[in-house]
Amino acid sequence: MAAALLSPARTCCHDRSALAEATRVAAVEVERELLGHATSRIHAARLRAFSGHVSGAAGRQCGPDRALAEMPDDGALVFVLEYRPARGSVWSGIHRSDFPPRPAHLRLPRRAPEAYECFGRGYQLHFRDADRPLQVMVAVGPKATAARRRGVERVLDGLRFSSLPPPPPDPYEGWPTLIDESGDSLRARRRGGRVA
Repeated sequence: MAAALLSPARTCCHDRSALAEATRVAAVEVERELLGHATSRIHAARLRAFSGHVSGAAGRQCGPDRALAEMPDDGALVFVLEYRPARGSVWSGIHRSDFPPRPAHLRLPRRAPEAYECFGRGYQLHFRDADRPLQVMVAVGPKATAARRRGVERVLDGLRFSSLPPPPPDPYEGWPTLIDESGDSLRARRRGGRVA
């Protein structure tokens, strides 16, 4: 089993500037939990090799390409994303209802894996924990056994997240975003009812 962590601001693939401002997930907490599930020193080394903070330089700039490519056919990958902006309210621009409270047990759906942008085929879980909006992507190799799936679910149940201090205030809060015909955007403040 492998794990990789990503902490993009707001969106995975569509907002490159937000991705460039990606903040951290508490990778140490997750890695410690994953290593607690390791069955051997080699297994622990493989988990450690795949876990950590993935920055915008990885593959498609939004997914764990290398980890997926190195995942054995009988393996699995747990990829945790946190929707957390570099500035401003954590919940501004997203809906709490899209991130229900974490259930007592996280389970992989029993249906076939689906294709997801920036990830490929796998399973997607959304929830909030410690008031943090989280998305977990799970890839399971084509030769993964039922025991491997149960192991993934034990890892999911073992993930723990601590509260984080809020991001600093957004100095541009309330400024409208202007988008030109090329798709470039900027935020401009209003002066006398008009955008300056």
